[in-house]
Amino acid sequence: MNEVSKHPALSLLASAMLVLVPIAGLTGCASGAPDDSSTVEAVRQQLITADSLAGLKPGEHLVLDLSKEGVVYTVDFSKAPIDFSRITLIPRDGAAQPMDTWLSAMKEKGHDLLAVRTQSFRLTPSAQSFGDLSATEAAQLESMGTLVTRTPVNASGSGTVSEQTLVCTEYVVCIRWCHVPGPYCFDECYVRTECEETEP
Repeated sequence: MNEVSKHPALSLLASAMLVLVPIAGLTGCASGAPDDSSTVEAVRQQLITADSLAGLKPGEHLVLDLSKEGVVYTVDFSKAPIDFSRITLIPRDGAAQPMDTWLSAMKEKGHDLLAVRTQSFRLTPSAQSFGDLSATEAAQLESMGTLVTRTPVNASGSGTVSEQTLVCTEYVVCIRWCHVPGPYCFDECYVRTECEETEP
């Protein structure tokens, strides 16, 4: 099972990018201190907001565990900024790192996740974990590293323009990226409306 935990021994990782912190049973992480006060919650879908950090004690870090398939973290900073130095990420390879450092590295690679239009993105261990891709799309994302999908939501006529009918369709557009090969994938999804004129 994938886990989210609070870890008191990660204060040294506060300056790193995606807060990755070791939890009981994992080795090779930043700290070997026992996890005396960790709180572990089994999840598959987990929403991460500023409120997720509100209950942390001084020195504690929130752990996002991507070491196993099937977990998706939605990181939402639309209502309040998140202190990413208090979050630790454990990717599939087990090498923990702080989230703020990871976000800085992603920005240098051209993926500024803190500038996405929805102020929210999803983070998961692999393309299959997104759960809304076909096998072909997941394979393409895993092999090519990027994938853009457009899924229609609805279409409706919205009156006339120059004796023609204006038909608008809403699409959910998702821009997905996977580190190839690598321990994580992320995406940004937003709604886009496209209209075209047709003969009445």
